[in-house]
Amino acid sequence: WSLDLLYARPGQSVPSWRAELRAALNLGAPHYSLYQLTIEPGTAFARQTKAGRWQPPSEAQAARLYETAQETCAAAGLPAYEISNHAQSRRHYARHNWHVWRGGDYLGIGPGAVGRFAWQGRRYASYGLAAPKIWAAECRKPSAGYAVFKPLSADAVRTERAALGLRLAQGLPRAQARRLGVLPLGARGKVLKAQGFVQADKAGLRVAPKGRLVLNELTAQLLADASGQSAAARRPPAAPRFCAAPAPPAGAHSARLR
Repeated sequence: WSLDLLYARPGQSVPSWRAELRAALNLGAPHYSLYQLTIEPGTAFARQTKAGRWQPPSEAQAARLYETAQETCAAAGLPAYEISNHAQSRRHYARHNWHVWRGGDYLGIGPGAVGRFAWQGRRYASYGLAAPKIWAAECRKPSAGYAVFKPLSADAVRTERAALGLRLAQGLPRAQARRLGVLPLGARGKVLKAQGFVQADKAGLRVAPKGRLVLNELTAQLLADASGQSAAARRPPAAPRFCAAPAPPAGAHSARLR
């Protein structure tokens, strides 16, 4: 069994978060998912934030809360095996999410559901319509309730595979990292390794603990080396730290894969 907790809530301090997390750890679950609260456009939270009724913590405070979670869970024998997930051992990993992070196929069925799967030699992306009533009505039509159903380019597949694989503590196996073009390290990657943000060896490529807070930027730099483009052109789509699947396009809503 597993427990999910949200942090970076308005007014949350490091001591209160540490105490809350320790109380949860004392319940003895073998798996914990710790998600940073993200204010998404079009939500009640976003409207209240815009109106000044409350504000989420600053980026610096959110980073301190994240680091507190890593330290507290590691001390309790639940190290992070993925950027937001902690487990007592390999057998307690979230199997569905593990499959997704490693680039496996999964179907998104239902309002707002996200899917990725191979079909007829191509990899496809799907995003279900977010509103349940609209989705139900559209299911009877050729669109089958999807806001987006399209094949992905080889470049998009590579970007997603790299971004998801680097979320894992074990990172990308060497053979896969070479196929994706992020090994051997290019000029940017060598600088990142020298600065202690990434680690590359015979096992593969992975993000060091100090690099987890800037994972999207690191991924962009590594992919820029692979493609010869600027890092800005290679930056993965912005996604909440807790989101297991790639972020959906505007108008779709990502199902939280727990």
